[in-house]
Amino acid sequence: MAILYINQVSQVVAANHQLQVIRREQAAIERQNQDLVDILAHEQSPAYIIGQAQTMGLGPVDPKNLWMLQVPHLQGIAKQDQPIQP
Repeated sequence: MAILYINQVSQVVAANHQLQVIRREQAAIERQNQDLVDILAHEQSPAYIIGQAQTMGLGPVDPKNLWMLQVPHLQGIAKQDQPIQP
């Protein structure tokens, strides 16, 4: 009976250790995920996008230098409450 008890206790200890390892891994993955969510939110911000565009030498368009190109037979994108008109 004592051998069975010791065997059961050792299995419980091993399972508990494995559970602790998995919980630490889960916490690390959750922190990593939150870091990535924060980075994504920062890089989608208008201020960040403007800064990156300026770094690449881009800036606002002068309406005098803007060319509009019309493509015949091109369908527009419909708004949610309006159908596309040909």
